[in-house]
Amino acid sequence: MRKNYPDTDANWIANITLIDAYSNKHKIRAKPPKRYIGEFAKTNPHLKRSLRTHFIDDIETFGVTTNDFETFLSQRARAIADRLNAKLNPTLD
Repeated sequence: MRKNYPDTDANWIANITLIDAYSNKHKIRAKPPKRYIGEFAKTNPHLKRSLRTHFIDDIETFGVTTNDFETFLSQRARAIADRLNAKLNPTLD
């Protein structure tokens, strides 16, 4: 984030995912999403399913494969809001 988006705050709720400290510090570190998601895909055949549990439905349209933070933030925020709205008002489904 600091390298590619130096003037952008990364601490948006839509940019936060629960992950263990080891993975965050040793596997992800300062790598761009395209790189670390690609590495995870090699060892996790269920990666797409795992990402969906974090409301990341499609890495292509979410900007993950192009390291497009603005698209990611927008798409993930929309996905989180949609799911919250569905829970808070089930009649909207």
